[in-house]
Amino acid sequence: MTNGDTLKANANIFLKNSTLYYKKGVFTYAVDTEKLQSVEFADKRYVRCDTALATVVSSVKDNELLAVKMIDVATWSARMKNAQEFTQIRFGDVMQYSTVDNSTEEDRMYPLFTYYYYRYNGQVIPVDERAIKRKLPKSKQYIFRAVIANDNFSWTSEEWLTRLLKYITE
Repeated sequence: MTNGDTLKANANIFLKNSTLYYKKGVFTYAVDTEKLQSVEFADKRYVRCDTALATVVSSVKDNELLAVKMIDVATWSARMKNAQEFTQIRFGDVMQYSTVDNSTEEDRMYPLFTYYYYRYNGQVIPVDERAIKRKLPKSKQYIFRAVIANDNFSWTSEEWLTRLLKYITE
């Protein structure tokens, strides 16, 4: 909470929109992300990142690598529609049809995607070349270009993104 209040509850981060839900009695409540600073579970810490909750992957001094995981609902919906097979279509006053669900276990799994951000010098920056270059001071530009020029560097590797954060923080 923004005023420093602490709440202990049975809670979970819902990946459809990266929102915190908690249970109070028999009711489930969604937390207004605008009023939330951070959430701590036994194994992870989440912080507000725009309108979503992001996992703190690593930190170097006051800077952090954040990861927002979400379900790609549009892709999942398209997969499910593509797995349907029309078995009968009748045209008349009202069009009638029947389908067979040919989806596999893989089709029914939610496609997750991860967006990475840096909290760098108090600002949240999407982890991509253009956004980082704009926010970096001139003195860090050379090391930034050197790290991303490495053949093994990957914009999706938490290990490499943590290394990059370390180099641009020092």
